Amino acid sequence: MVAPDRAISLGSRLGFIFASLLYKSALDITYYFYLSRFFRYHNLTAFDLHLDAGRFFLSYLLVFAMSAVVPRKENNFNGMFYAIVLIFLYVPLATMYGMDARSDVFPLALTAFAIVVTMLTAISFERVWRKFPLLERGRSIALLFSTLMVAYFILWSIISGAVTHINFDFRDIYIYREILGEKLDVGFLSYLNIWTQKAFNPLLIAYAMYKRNGILLAISLLVQMYFFAVTQHRAHLFVPILIYMAYIIYQRRLSTGKLLGAAAAGVVLITTIGLYFEMDEALAVVIRRALFVAPTVAYEWVAYFSEREKVHFADNILRGWINNEYTGKNLPLFMGDYMQFGSDLAFNSGLIGAGFAQLGIWGVIIYASLLGIVLSFLNALITKGLPVFMVAALLIAPIRTAWADSDLFTALLSHGIIVCVVLLWLFGPDRRQERINEMG
Repeated sequence: MVAPDRAISLGSRLGFIFASLLYKSALDITYYFYLSRFFRYHNLTAFDLHLDAGRFFLSYLLVFAMSAVVPRKENNFNGMFYAIVLIFLYVPLATMYGMDARSDVFPLALTAFAIVVTMLTAISFERVWRKFPLLERGRSIALLFSTLMVAYFILWSIISGAVTHINFDFRDIYIYREILGEKLDVGFLSYLNIWTQKAFNPLLIAYAMYKRNGILLAISLLVQMYFFAVTQHRAHLFVPILIYMAYIIYQRRLSTGKLLGAAAAGVVLITTIGLYFEMDEALAVVIRRALFVAPTVAYEWVAYFSEREKVHFADNILRGWINNEYTGKNLPLFMGDYMQFGSDLAFNSGLIGAGFAQLGIWGVIIYASLLGIVLSFLNALITKGLPVFMVAALLIAPIRTAWADSDLFTALLSHGIIVCVVLLWLFGPDRRQERINEMG
C-alpha cells in the first residue's frame, strides 16, 4: 500500500508532467496555425514547417523527461524557477525542434544540460548558506531605501526634463524611448534608474500585496505606470501582473502544474482570438515575442559559435587581457549585424546562447552554475523564514531575463538580480516563521 503523502507527491508530479505536455501541445498549435503561416520566411526569426512523425514524437518525449525530473514544489523558489525556464525556453525550443525536421537538436540538448547543472549546483550549495547571518531590522532598511530610491527617480525625471516627454501612445514608443533614455540614463545614474524600476518599486508592490496595504499598493502601481510613461519600456506594465501571478501561486496556493495548464489554455485562447479578429500586433507581442523569439535567438547564437572561435570574455570582462575579433565589441550588436547587416539591431541572447558564445559548453556550465548558486542562496533565505512569495515577486522577471534575454552578468547587474537578492536578504524572515524555525 502506498503511503498517503507519497501518493499525493506522485499525483502532483504526474499532474505537472501532464500540464507540461499540454503546454507543449498548445505551442505546437500556435506554431502550426500562426507562426509557420506568418513568419515562415522572416529575415530574422523564421519559423519553418517540416513535419516528421518520429521527431515530433521525440520532442514530446524530451519534454516528458525534463518535466519528470525538475523540482516543482512551491515551498521554495524551485517550482517557479524551473517553470520559468520550461515556459519561456525549453518547451518552445522543443516545439521548434518537433515542428521543423531540419532544425538541430543541439540547442535543446544544451538547454536541458544547463537545467541539470543548475539543479546539481543548487543542491551542492544548499548547506553552504545555512549559517549565513541575517541583518537585524533589515526589513525596515530595505523598505525605507526602496522608498527613497523611488522618490529620487521621480525627482530626477523632473530635473532632467524627461517628464516633459512622457507618452502613453504605444505607436510612438520607440520614438520617445531614445529621447527619454538620453535624458534619464546619465553615467552611473543609469544603473540606479534600472534598479529602481526593476527592484525597489517591485519590492514595494510585493510588500503591499503581502501585507494587503491598499494605499501603498495604489501608490506603487501608479509609480509603475509612471515608469512606463517616462521610459517607454512596456515591460514595466507587465511587472504588476507577474507579481500578482506570484501572489496567486504562493499566497493562494496555486501549483506550478496548474500554472502550466493555465499557460497552455491562454496560448490557445489568445492564438484563436488573435487569428479570428486579425489582431496581428497583439499576437506578435504576446506569442511570438514573449515565447518564441528568445529560443530562436539562442538557436542562432549556438549555430554561429558552433563553427567559430569562442569569445573568451574578450568582449567585456577580460577586454585588454585577451585579444581576438570580439575584443571590446557588443556581442548582441555584433550578432545583429551578422543577422541583418547595417541594421543596428541588438540580437540579445540569454544563458544558453551567451554562455556558449563565451566558452562553448564550459561557458554554459559556468553560467548555469552561477545561477544555481543564486537559487541555493534564495532557498536558504526561504528556509530561514523569508516569504517565498517575496522571492518570486521580485525575481520572476529577472530570472526569465537571465535564461532567455540577456548575458548572465548583465542580468545579475543591469537587470537587478544581485540588487533583488540583497533586498530579499535585508527583508528577512517573518517573525512568526522565525519563531517556528527556532522551536523546530
